[in-house]
Amino acid sequence: MKLFLYRIILPLKVIKLKKGTFFLWLLFTIIAGLLGPIINIANNWGFNDLPISLSVFEDSRAGTFYTFSIVLIASAIGTLFINLLESSDLFKKMKLYFMALCIFPLFFGGIFYSSFTQKQKDVLNVSCLKQSRSQSANNTSTNNQITIDWKQCCFLAIALFISVYAFCLQYMNANPSEFEEIRDCYLDREQSGLKCMNQAAGADESLGDIVV
Repeated sequence: MKLFLYRIILPLKVIKLKKGTFFLWLLFTIIAGLLGPIINIANNWGFNDLPISLSVFEDSRAGTFYTFSIVLIASAIGTLFINLLESSDLFKKMKLYFMALCIFPLFFGGIFYSSFTQKQKDVLNVSCLKQSRSQSANNTSTNNQITIDWKQCCFLAIALFISVYAFCLQYMNANPSEFEEIRDCYLDREQSGLKCMNQAAGADESLGDIVV
């Protein structure tokens, strides 16, 4: 179990090995992708003295985090798929398993977004948002009006992790010696060794039965 967890966590070592590349990727992929919500927070909190929760509430009402998360996961899967087409890739099995797992959050994210937008069409009430803005400006309580979609925020967190992990898988080929334990050839040798051990054990049991 410890070996399995170690192999799962090992790709994150790329962040340490590729600090500059990771910073640029984070800047242009994550920060730039969330530029709208970030500016909204800065504008409301920094200039209008409105709570950050109101900005998150506004973006969650629009489904911003759902759309960004779906695009982020799809982009991560697409990048890994392109890597799999390269014959020199040394970590195809790891990437293939990860892509298979990513299909599920991508699929459910689409379902949640579709359900969310349908509910918004049914219960849309613009006056509620205007009222919450005016009450915030007058320093009155807005807890009853502001309800952040935590499912949407959790899905965003999952998408961010998937995207970071996909980045790490993508750049493992730059330092293959650092990830020897999860290289395809290493795993093949390990599986062959286990198969030989199992066959040897089966042969010993058969020999024992004959002797008896």
